[in-house]
Amino acid sequence: MLKLTDVPTEQVSAITDLVLAVLALFIFLYFIRPEFKSSWKRNCWICFFGVMFIVGLLGAVIHGFQIAGPERIFMWHVLFFFLGLFLVSFTLAIIGDLAGERISRKLLPYIFLIGLIFYFIAVSRIDGFIVFVGYQALVMIPVVIGYTWMGVRGRLPGAWYMVVGGFISLLAVVLQVRTALEFTFIWTFNHNSLYHMVQTIGVLFFFAGIRKSLQASI
Repeated sequence: MLKLTDVPTEQVSAITDLVLAVLALFIFLYFIRPEFKSSWKRNCWICFFGVMFIVGLLGAVIHGFQIAGPERIFMWHVLFFFLGLFLVSFTLAIIGDLAGERISRKLLPYIFLIGLIFYFIAVSRIDGFIVFVGYQALVMIPVVIGYTWMGVRGRLPGAWYMVVGGFISLLAVVLQVRTALEFTFIWTFNHNSLYHMVQTIGVLFFFAGIRKSLQASI
């Protein structure tokens, strides 16, 4: 029988992962409403937030329960699989905005291959999650630059929200790689829980930008 962890930092990391999961579920349910017509962009983002919900739940289980040995390794491998899908859907959605749906569709098999490569690299390393964080940092650079250009040109409603979301995600990456970071304010936070909290704010800005651009196409 699974037992809850008694490590304070892991408890907080589990809770913040659950917050991300609940937020992702809310956004997923929001965008599947019939008022948003089916499109490549909408479907990519729906996949993204659906996978984010699963990733958040898996993260909460890994952090929140005392799991060791082969079972913990298996859980991490499952998490890395969904993180690969997470990266694929996010990348396709961003390419769709910045380069167009046709190019995004055309690049689907290649982006999917990158997701598979990420998975096999991640499961082969002890610190596999850092591979995900590295990819996130790399992809946020074109997000910030590309949506800034879209915003300046007035080519995409909600572009500036995406820029802010990109900057906040980069800040989350900086906190994640500072593994020695830990402080107590009511609860004990470390680099994982701070990453989740900051990323939650970034997701809210992404939601606002996506919502604005999708509403403009209704």
